[in-house]
Amino acid sequence: HWNTRAIWVLSRADAKYPKRLKAKLKEDAPPLLYGCGDIALLELGGLAVVGSRHVDDALISYTENVGRIRAEGRISVVSGAAKGIDRAAMHGALEAGGHVAGVMADSLERAALSRDNREPLMKGRLVLISPYDPAA
Repeated sequence: HWNTRAIWVLSRADAKYPKRLKAKLKEDAPPLLYGCGDIALLELGGLAVVGSRHVDDALISYTENVGRIRAEGRISVVSGAAKGIDRAAMHGALEAGGHVAGVMADSLERAALSRDNREPLMKGRLVLISPYDPAA
């Protein structure tokens, strides 16, 4: 079912499970990881950007610029993919041709099928992951 939506599923025992995630979280690493996009992006690290969902346009623009600057400096952006600050940083980085990892709490299936994410996912510039069922 998930493969038809370009979503992969890995267990902690799988050889492709992100080593960086296992090393940092140890036994707290999620037993199952759902995702779409280039899993290798998870090994890059990067600048984590998270923030409020309810912000004004000036702060959205500022955060998009932060993402753009990180991309120009070849530093990945890691964020939660939520509306507001998270999505603004990701958008700025992707618009500048950078790499982005989105760690989602919900709606992975919807994000995987989103028209806005299609090109960066296909070009290997975006990876979206979640420890939760993609339909959640």
